[in-house]
Amino acid sequence: MIGTGFSGTFEEAELIDLISLAAASGKPMTISVREGNRRGSIYIDRSKVRHAIASGRTGLEALFEMMSWRNGESDLKKGVPADSPRSITQSLDYILLACSQQLDLAQSSGVNAIVASEVLDRIMARAQRRNRRRRMARVGMILLGILSVGAIVAGAIFNWRIFESVWGSRGPAQETPLKIPAGEFIYGDGQRLWLPAFDIDRSEITLAQYREFLDAVGDRTEFDHPNQPGTKRGHRNPELDRLLEAVGEHRNFDGVRVNGSYPAVFVDWYDAYAYARWKRRRLPSEQEWEKAARGSDGRHYPWGFDAGGGRANIFQGDLQKKWAAAGSYPDDESVYGVRDMAGNVSEWTASVDPGTVQPIVRGGNFGNPNADLSRRVSQGAMTLSDRIGFRTVSP
Repeated sequence: MIGTGFSGTFEEAELIDLISLAAASGKPMTISVREGNRRGSIYIDRSKVRHAIASGRTGLEALFEMMSWRNGESDLKKGVPADSPRSITQSLDYILLACSQQLDLAQSSGVNAIVASEVLDRIMARAQRRNRRRRMARVGMILLGILSVGAIVAGAIFNWRIFESVWGSRGPAQETPLKIPAGEFIYGDGQRLWLPAFDIDRSEITLAQYREFLDAVGDRTEFDHPNQPGTKRGHRNPELDRLLEAVGEHRNFDGVRVNGSYPAVFVDWYDAYAYARWKRRRLPSEQEWEKAARGSDGRHYPWGFDAGGGRANIFQGDLQKKWAAAGSYPDDESVYGVRDMAGNVSEWTASVDPGTVQPIVRGGNFGNPNADLSRRVSQGAMTLSDRIGFRTVSP
């Protein structure tokens, strides 16, 4: 070795280790190899094997020839002859792997039985087999990926269909509010009133719709009624949570298999007000509610003036019968197309009774046998009932 640096010998070192060491240095290096009267050289430059020559062979064939020599000597020196050709273009990783495989072949088959050309053929054949396996593995991974994506999509569709069946996401939440025209109508026991045009939800607000409100608003207070008591926090309560949990788990609540298309109940007047504000709407006045339900001719039932039977979801002796999905009773639909105002659940309005100073509730429900649309009661604003829901109108 000329110049500064260390000189020495490597005892019982594998040639592949010397190649790795020389490449790791990042410097031009020459490995000289001898076995008996056979001579060879390996030239490494900038961490790449550049050229190999041995026994009249060059390139990979010469490199593998030297790899089959097992009892020789080697020298590792700095520098590469300026006129050395480039006979090897493969990457260092490929060369080290190929050399390692050659060592395996030599050790398993016997050194003397393998000549360089056979080594090269076997290594190249093994490399081709390895490449085929890699291609097959890639194809397998692609197919597995496609199947996995397909399974995920199918599972998502299946779960979404379950979600739809449970929460009724294609139900009233997608309906367009109905227009109630301006004009006179008969209110109460015969009083004639005039109202401007407004629109109203076709169906009562559902559990699915109210759940969206809860998810979006949480405990925020910007939609609260200005007179809401300071002791009231949030827009949910234990009974409502129990009902929503039953919907999410697709099980019974008080003996009824519930889903998200059922009307939102256990919602007090303040929370109904907050939901409407969140939707940029409001609760209807009791006059608006009554016109939407009775039309302009003062009928007492959506279908006319006679009570009939079984035409709305009202109490008819079955204590287990409660809510129904919107539109389950086709006759309970007003002349304007508004559903379930004679039965299912009664509804909060924005109006307050001057005598009781409590919000007015309108409409029939599953627990009362009276479907008369002129029925009105007042309830405390904090009332939580499984018989009271609500709907909204345009602001």
